[in-house]
Amino acid sequence: MINLIEKLSNSNVFPEKPRIVNIIQTHISIICLTGKYAYKFKKSVNFGFLDFTSLEKRKFYCEEELRLNKRLSPEIYLGLVKLFYNKKTDRLNIDGKGELIDYGVKMKEFKQKNILKKLLEKNKLTYNHVELISDLLVDFYKTARTNNKISLFGSVESLKINTDENFEQTKSMIGEIITKEQYDLIKSKTNTFYKEYDYWLFEKRIKEGKIKECHGDLHTGNMFLNEKGHIRIFDCIEFNERFKNSDIAADIAFLSMDLDFYGKEELSKKLVLDYVNKTYDWDLLILLNFYRCYRAYVRGKVLGFLLSDPNFSKEKKELIKNESKKYFSLAEKYAINMNCGIIDLKKPTVIIMVALTGTGKTIVSKLLSDMVNITHLSSDAIRKDLFNTEKGKKLFIDYNKGIYSLKNRNKVYEALLKKAKKILSQGNSVILDSAEFIKFGMRKKVLDVAKKTNSQIFIISLNAPDEIVKKWINQRMSDKNSLSD
Repeated sequence: MINLIEKLSNSNVFPEKPRIVNIIQTHISIICLTGKYAYKFKKSVNFGFLDFTSLEKRKFYCEEELRLNKRLSPEIYLGLVKLFYNKKTDRLNIDGKGELIDYGVKMKEFKQKNILKKLLEKNKLTYNHVELISDLLVDFYKTARTNNKISLFGSVESLKINTDENFEQTKSMIGEIITKEQYDLIKSKTNTFYKEYDYWLFEKRIKEGKIKECHGDLHTGNMFLNEKGHIRIFDCIEFNERFKNSDIAADIAFLSMDLDFYGKEELSKKLVLDYVNKTYDWDLLILLNFYRCYRAYVRGKVLGFLLSDPNFSKEKKELIKNESKKYFSLAEKYAINMNCGIIDLKKPTVIIMVALTGTGKTIVSKLLSDMVNITHLSSDAIRKDLFNTEKGKKLFIDYNKGIYSLKNRNKVYEALLKKAKKILSQGNSVILDSAEFIKFGMRKKVLDVAKKTNSQIFIISLNAPDEIVKKWINQRMSDKNSLSD
C-alpha cells in the first residue's frame, strides 16, 4: 500500500518542483501547498455521508468541487490533475508516467495568514469584514441554483435523515466527547422543532425558493482576504447532495455558529442581522438556532471521527477531543434556545417593544411570548388591574386625564418595572409592551433594571403605514377581547 502523505511530501511530485511541500490534512483530504499552487487529494474513506473509496468516485467529486467552487472563487480553482505512481522509481508524479492512482484539484495558493480564521484568532476580523461577507452572500444566493429536486432537501423528511444520521453516528461517542444528557436534550429539541414548524415554516421556505445549491461548509476557515481586500470563499461541499442542497438559513447559521464558537458573538449577531436586513428574510431568525445546533453538532461529530485516524498523535487527538466537546456544548446551548433566534435565554433577558399605538406591538409581543415561552407584561393589562377596570370595557378618556393622567401613568409604569425586576431577579426573561417605550426616558429606566439584575436587553422597533394603523385601531376598538382603550 502506497503511503500517500509520505510520498506527496517529495517536491519532485509537482511540476513546479517547489523547495518545500507543506501538507495539511483533514478527515477527508490531503492538501499539498507548494508555495505557488495547492493540490488537493481526497482520502479513500467512506463515512456513510461520503464515499471516496473508488478512483471513479474521487474523479467525479473532484470535478464537482471545481464546478461548485468556481461560483465564489473562480480565479482560485484551476483544474483537474492526475496523480501517477511509478513503480520503478517508487515515486509519485503529477500528469506524468506510471499507473494512474488518483485525481486531484489544482488551486492557486493564497497566503494562509489571510484566512479569516487566522484574522479571527488575532482579533483582526472586523464589522467591515462581516459586511463584505454578507454582501457577497446576498448576491451568491440570488443566483444559486434551485429546482424541484433541490427544494425537496428543505423538507422535514429530508432534514430528519441528516439529523437522525447524526444521532446514530454519535451514539458511540456518548460518555467520551458528548454526555448522555447533552445527547438526549439535543435529540429531543430537534425532533420537537420538526413537529412544531413542519408545515407552516419548512414548507413555506420550499415554496419561497429558499432551498438552494448552497456552500454547505460556510465558516471562517473557508474564507480569505485577497490582495485587493476582497473576501473569497472556497471549499464548498461537493460530496453529498443532502449537505450542499439546503435552506439558505443553514449556510448563514453555520457561519454564525463559527463566530460564536470563537467567542465573537457580536460579529455573529452583526452577520445575521445584516443579512436579514438586506434580504428581508425574517423567517431565518426563527430557524437560526435550529440550524446552528445542527451545524455545531456536525462539527463535533466530524472531529470525533478524527479520533480514530492513526495519522494523528496522542497529543493532537487530545486537542481534537476537547474541541469536539466544545462544539457539542455549543449545540446544547442552541438546543436550549431553539425557538429564540439570536437571543440567548439562558441569561435573564428583557425585550422592549418600541412602537406607536396601532402598529401591532401587542400582537407581536404575544406571538414572541408564546414562541419562546417567556412572560409578556403589557401596560394595558397592568392598567386594567391597577384601576379595577373591566377588561372588555373601552374607556374614552382624554390623554393626561383620569387613569391616563401623568400621576397614574407613572403608577402603571412603576408597577410594570417592579414586576419586570422581580421576574429578571429570579433568572427569568420578560417582554415589555407599552407605547411609552418610544420615549428615551422610559427605555433608560428599563436599562437601569437590566443592569441591576445583570440581564441582557433587546429592543424591537415596529412601524406600519398610516392607513394600516388606522385600520388596526378601528378593529381594536370593536374587539371586546382587546385590553387597549
